[in-house]
Amino acid sequence: MPKEAQIRVLYVQPGKYPEERVIEYTLAAMQTLVGGDIEAVYPWEDNAGVCL
Repeated sequence: MPKEAQIRVLYVQPGKYPEERVIEYTLAAMQTLVGGDIEAVYPWEDNAGVCL
């Protein structure tokens, strides 16, 4: 798989240390990681976002 087809993510679980992972840049891979649907949230005024 080409490097462009992968992304680095910070995987954060409640009560655990954050963990950096490299996953495929697909909706299916993201849904597998979180165990369900993906939702993007932008709670701050800058360009930072959170995917739930």
